[in-house]
Amino acid sequence: MGNDGGSIPKRSELVKQKAKKEKQDENLKAIARWFYCALSKKELSEPIVADELGKLYNKEAIIEYLLDPKEAYGDADKICNHVKSLKDVKVLKLLENPERNHVRSKTDDPAYTKHSPLFICPILQKEMNGRNGFVFIWDCGCVVSKEAVKMMGGDTCLNCGKQYEKENIIKIYPAQEELQEAIENMKMRREKRKMLKKKNKESLKDSKKILKDSSKSKEDNVDKSTINNTSSDSTNDRKKRKEAYLETKSSNKKRAGDRTIPSQSINSTVPASRIIEQYSIPVNQSLKQNSAVLNSIFLSEADKKRNDDNKNYLFKGTFNRYVA
Repeated sequence: MGNDGGSIPKRSELVKQKAKKEKQDENLKAIARWFYCALSKKELSEPIVADELGKLYNKEAIIEYLLDPKEAYGDADKICNHVKSLKDVKVLKLLENPERNHVRSKTDDPAYTKHSPLFICPILQKEMNGRNGFVFIWDCGCVVSKEAVKMMGGDTCLNCGKQYEKENIIKIYPAQEELQEAIENMKMRREKRKMLKKKNKESLKDSKKILKDSSKSKEDNVDKSTINNTSSDSTNDRKKRKEAYLETKSSNKKRAGDRTIPSQSINSTVPASRIIEQYSIPVNQSLKQNSAVLNSIFLSEADKKRNDDNKNYLFKGTFNRYVA
């Protein structure tokens, strides 16, 4: 065979075999998850949020998606269709890796510098690079390594000191076999939040009703007390008015008694004309006695004569005659 312009086929070309699954580069997969936003595919930058399935996003990208779910990002319905509001994500408290800047200054390899871990565990100082498992606590938003959670043991966060419930510990980027469990936990937490919200509403409604009833009873008590007070005040006022009336009546009687002529000075046998003469004074005489001004008007006979003698020639003659 050969030299005839033909070709020699291989066995793989003649025999059909099962297609092999393409193996994903785990390193590239980790870089895509832990260094880039799951929605916008841009590099992660604070503020960073995570959903209840453990995916990491830039908060800005989530806000853009919520404002326009259909047009913001094409594959958003596959990535975060369970996110309906900002209440469905949690802002993470992350500790920046201090070695990142140090590495950047020592090496000229841009790939190494770019993909050096962004954050570390605040308790064990482990790098958040995808090889070490990390979780975040929904109650406080602190991000720590899985080993640190095992060391905690209790229900208090060692990073911020806030208490949390164990079911609120969410693994960041769980494995495929753990994904279904994460979905069930998410549904359970949301149902619990709804029940708590409903309970708070009912308790608030009950407290408002109690406050309303108490305020109403207080108002009724105040009204009763004011009625009692006003009734007591009115009786007191009536008593005071009665006493004042009696006092004024007695004082008026006393004044009237002072003005009356004593009965001892009047003799019943004396005629009325004599009594009138005794107690009456001529008007002119009484006025003269009481007023100096009136005394100057009413001249005596001697004063009149003296005035006539003192008149000079100016007041005598034709003028006076004509005037007279």
